[in-house]
Amino acid sequence: MKVSRRQLIFIRAGCFFSVIVFVLWTIRSFHNAYAIRTSSDAHPEEVTFLRLPESTSQIGYWRDGCNSWATFQISELEFRQLFRRHELMEIEESNVIDAMSFGNIGVFPTDTYDPNVVITNGLKFLERWNNGGGYEIFYDRANTKAYYRFSKR
Repeated sequence: MKVSRRQLIFIRAGCFFSVIVFVLWTIRSFHNAYAIRTSSDAHPEEVTFLRLPESTSQIGYWRDGCNSWATFQISELEFRQLFRRHELMEIEESNVIDAMSFGNIGVFPTDTYDPNVVITNGLKFLERWNNGGGYEIFYDRANTKAYYRFSKR
């Protein structure tokens, strides 16, 4: 089968156009995945990396594609249900928590944390990976407050 010069031009133009669309789609997807999203007073559905119950309140969070962090008010029963796939352990000694401030895109939350939050009664799950990433999940029974940190690092 012989391909005419005109057909060859259309085939090349189609391939070129397809490559350009793919590159633009990839750049847009990358930008959306790593765009910073943060709030100091969010609704449960805004925190897309957790499936928070509707009763959750006082939600602050940060998500930037590598890190997903949140603090929120939640009952212990709902906390246990939310993290049922994690092996939660009772807190037996004081734990100092990095309670961060959220809502300002220009300020990285770890630059604003309050090192004075101490949990003496509650639940925790810790998992560290060789690359420095992992999970830190805490529940403070005294304040019915959860602290969630995840990093891909």
